[in-house]
Amino acid sequence: MDTDILIVGAGPVGLFLANECARRSLRYRIIEARATQSEHSKALAIFPRTLEVFDMAGVVAPFLERANRVTSVAVITHGQSLAHMRFAPEESPYPFIAMVPQDVTEKVLLDALRSKGGDVEYETAFLTATEQNGKVDVVVNRDGVEGSILLPT
Repeated sequence: MDTDILIVGAGPVGLFLANECARRSLRYRIIEARATQSEHSKALAIFPRTLEVFDMAGVVAPFLERANRVTSVAVITHGQSLAHMRFAPEESPYPFIAMVPQDVTEKVLLDALRSKGGDVEYETAFLTATEQNGKVDVVVNRDGVEGSILLPT
C-alpha cells in the first residue's frame, strides 16, 4: 500500500485537501472522473475565514492577486436603494469578501499542488469501497478499465 488517503473529486475542497496532504508529506492520491478541471464557475465568494485558512496553508497570495475585493453590497431595484451593507470584519486580516470564480480557485489550487510534486488522476471514477481484514479495497474506473486501490483502515 503506497496510499493512506484517497481523495475523490478535484473540486476546491479535494484540491485543498490534496495540498494539505502534500504539505504534510502524507501518502495520498486524488482522483477525478472528469477529463480536466472545470471551465465553469459554480461559486464565487471566498470569505475572510477561508482566506485565513489559505494563509496558514501557504496558498493565499495567488487568491489575493486575482480577487475582486468586496467591502460593501448595495441592493437597488428600479433606481431605488433597498439596502446597503458594509462588510469589514475587524477581527480578520482580510476585511473583505474575495470574489474569485471557482474555476480560477481550482486552477490556483491545482498549480499549488503541482508545485509540491502532486497531480490529479483525471478520468478516474470511484466505483466502490469494501473494508476487509483491516484494509479498504477501492475499485475505480480509469479510461474504461477497472482497477483497485488498497488503503489501510
